[in-house]
Amino acid sequence: MAKRWLSVPEIAEELGINKLRVYRYISKYNIDYDKRLKNVNYYGEPIIKRIKEHFFVADHIGDTSDTKPTDIQKTEKRTTKPDTEPKTGDTKNEYRVLIVI
Repeated sequence: MAKRWLSVPEIAEELGINKLRVYRYISKYNIDYDKRLKNVNYYGEPIIKRIKEHFFVADHIGDTSDTKPTDIQKTEKRTTKPDTEPKTGDTKNEYRVLIVI
């Protein structure tokens, strides 16, 4: 099995994220490159795997795609109309607003 070396833009492209996110992660955790050619840092398999695992977990923490449209809760909120100038024959001063969360 040949060793695979990837640069930050290549890692970001594989993950489908912005390369700045990968640069920030590398900077935050002081990850050192494995190989450097022509001013480009390349990272080996263990580091690539670590970066991919981090972003896979981070992107799926707030994932709510498992909820069905029927699971969405509907709440009703009632508001009353102020009685500034009541009109004759107008007996209802209440409105219903449907808020979908």
